[in-house]
Amino acid sequence: MLLGAFEKIRNFSYQNYGLLIIAGALHFAFGRYCNIRATQAMGGLLVRPFQQCSVVLSLVLAVVFLGESLSSMRIVGIMLVLIGPLLLMKDSYKFKEAMQKKNFKKSGERIEFTPKYSEGIFFAVLSAIGFGSSPVFIRAAIGSDDYTSGAAGAVISYLAAAFIILLVLSIPSKMNDLRSISSVSFRWFSFSAILIGISQLLRYTALTFAPVSVVAPIQQTTVIFQVIFSWFINRQHEAFSKWVLIGLFCSFLGAVLVSLSAEVFQ
Repeated sequence: MLLGAFEKIRNFSYQNYGLLIIAGALHFAFGRYCNIRATQAMGGLLVRPFQQCSVVLSLVLAVVFLGESLSSMRIVGIMLVLIGPLLLMKDSYKFKEAMQKKNFKKSGERIEFTPKYSEGIFFAVLSAIGFGSSPVFIRAAIGSDDYTSGAAGAVISYLAAAFIILLVLSIPSKMNDLRSISSVSFRWFSFSAILIGISQLLRYTALTFAPVSVVAPIQQTTVIFQVIFSWFINRQHEAFSKWVLIGLFCSFLGAVLVSLSAEVFQ
């Protein structure tokens, strides 16, 4: 609202509202839930290779429904973006074996984490569908407008997702699950929610200036920051190897090629 988005919200058409509500439900409610389940099952770094499929889905939908185009350099960049994180899976089973060995310390204290790949892959793919389809709805709703449209769109999408989440929490068993969360976990979830809120506001704004085929691949460079923070905060439960560094380089190089080949500002 501070960005002058209130007037934009009032002037949105019913079609705009519908597209933004769908985007909010797909990304914030469905996609985020599946992302949390996937991360819980096998760790954040091993989830990323499967979530990269969201880039392909975003680009296919953008080309089909929004009339966007793909240059040869973009295609090469997209392939690098996809191949890079896939390399992270090369040592996945070695990671599982290592975690199983560490599950019992010499003192007998158990580390409560063992990768569950079937569950993790299932929810990671579902989250990719949610993350990959939502940019197309956002772009269709707010188009090539100014930054206030991005802020207004983010507000509507968040409200739609919040309504869905409140409906789920109205189920007594789900509310009991929420109340059982420890204070430490609650603080981490709250901090994560703030950062996600800021990043999504910037994401909606980016989609007012650049096409989906540019924004979606560039967003995949977040894997760099994910690895850095995972190392400092959660290294005991994440997979790190030389393939992580190789995968990071491929992903970053691909995103650079995509952005350099794009005519973002016309």
